[in-house]
Amino acid sequence: MKTIEQKRLEFLEETIAHFNINNRGLNAKGDCSYTDGCAIGRHLPKELCEYIDQLEWSSVGNPDVISLLPADMQKLGTYFLVGVQALHGNPEAWDTEGLTDAGKSQAQKIRNQYCI
Repeated sequence: MKTIEQKRLEFLEETIAHFNINNRGLNAKGDCSYTDGCAIGRHLPKELCEYIDQLEWSSVGNPDVISLLPADMQKLGTYFLVGVQALHGNPEAWDTEGLTDAGKSQAQKIRNQYCI
């Protein structure tokens, strides 16, 4: 059975592998939006993403958003998920190859804080 730290690391690494500058789930303005497939929103049914985008405070740290996530994702923890979402939304963290040096540093901080 995997530990919570192992599950977090697996989620983080899968998220990093999924995104690059050409596939970051950003809307036309360059903002992250649940309906455009953000790091967290891509795990939700489309109709829930549209609902979340309408919330006044649609941060993944919002308890209303957390409660809509699958139970196994909720168990990863709010602060961890906020950190992954922040990595995803940081334009300086990504280029056409994936993570930049700044992004690698940010990802390592998440690993050190939540996955070890």
